[in-house]
Amino acid sequence: MFNVIRMELVRMFKTRSFYITIVVCALFMTGMLYILSPVMNQAFEASEGQSTSAVVSQETEDGWTVAMNIADTSVACPNNVCAPYISLSVLFVVIFIACFVGEFYKNGFCKNVLGKVRHKYYFQAAKLACVMVYTAIIMSVTVTVSLITANCLINSFEFVYMKEFAMFLLGEYCLLTVIGLAAAFFTELSGSKIPAIIYIVLCSTNIIASLVGAANDKLSELLSTEILIEDYLPSLYQLKFQTEIPSNSFMENSNLIRALVLSLAAFVVYNIIGSVLITKRDVK
Repeated sequence: MFNVIRMELVRMFKTRSFYITIVVCALFMTGMLYILSPVMNQAFEASEGQSTSAVVSQETEDGWTVAMNIADTSVACPNNVCAPYISLSVLFVVIFIACFVGEFYKNGFCKNVLGKVRHKYYFQAAKLACVMVYTAIIMSVTVTVSLITANCLINSFEFVYMKEFAMFLLGEYCLLTVIGLAAAFFTELSGSKIPAIIYIVLCSTNIIASLVGAANDKLSELLSTEILIEDYLPSLYQLKFQTEIPSNSFMENSNLIRALVLSLAAFVVYNIIGSVLITKRDVK
């Protein structure tokens, strides 16, 4: 099994899309922060001296609205400035994993290797390792780039609320990992990288949010209780997670605990059904 994992990791590091997606993601983060830094500086200046425990939206003189999601909205800190941009790395995780898994079944590569291993589910373990390593690398890059860029561009940027930021990163990593596993599974199931990429792109728009909101209303009305579908799907909860105010206590951070529980459940499900799928697959 370890030889299969090592083989897939080597193949991943030799893939051009591995480096392209990471570089493009870093440039995208830098560009977004650069473009929005004047707006964010205005918002922080306008909220100086204020302190609230709720998410607020500060309208600037130019008519822009900047959401702030830290308890003290007057502080330009990593959780308030960098978290939303770090969360956007989910796009690149899904794109790369979908392309990487798709390449496995392209040009007859899978036929050359699947028949040479004792158990086909070794390749599920290899995909898991690739997803975890890629997610760790791209998150490390985006965190580093966003912190450096914010420190250079955002006035009075401070490295405070770091415990909350660390808990955000833990939850984000777990969610991105299982979202990557989902992308791998649906790419293998459909035989195409397109469905996973289209879905995650739609998730980053208001289309999915509007559909989920309508479904929540209908289900809540039907069941006479509040239903939030996004609280049960990692790909949707990941979009919500970075907007929630983190607590400085792990046990009191219900959002982080939910992210970890969702990730664990999805981790088990996707690895089991992924192992079954690759074992039963008849590669021609």
